[in-house]
Amino acid sequence: MRNPGTSRLTLLACLLFGVAIVQAAVVPGRWEKVASLERGTPVSVVLKSGARLPVYFEGLDAEAVRIRVPGEGERQIPKIEIQQITAGKKDSNWNGAAIGAGVGLAAGLIISAVQYSDDQESRAIVNLVYAPIGAVSGLVAGYVADRLHEEEDLLYAAP
Repeated sequence: MRNPGTSRLTLLACLLFGVAIVQAAVVPGRWEKVASLERGTPVSVVLKSGARLPVYFEGLDAEAVRIRVPGEGERQIPKIEIQQITAGKKDSNWNGAAIGAGVGLAAGLIISAVQYSDDQESRAIVNLVYAPIGAVSGLVAGYVADRLHEEEDLLYAAP
């Protein structure tokens, strides 16, 4: 017989995952994510000609983005000339460490459960060893992976 609590939990997880995907998506041709930037934010503007401009965001109009080019000052780029606009993501390294610790802890507990499935007393003792080792290993791996992972956030894409 199915547990109704498990079914509800699975449904909730699927809904939350779906919402996260929809929120992360960039709708081509829309300026909303660019408009939310703070003045002075470093961005990268890729023109339809292929040129990539590392600049600072200064503002947004209906048909152009205002940028500041280091050493040249402020200028406008018409929307029709822009292929995409990206910004570096600001991400804490600790979320990767926390996820890694959780996965490592779970792996340690699963390994213990599989190896000592018949002996509950031994499994409890082994959990005290495998769980912390898994958690620490996962924490370090998650922190390092997050530290090495640099990603740009796509703010605008031409239709």
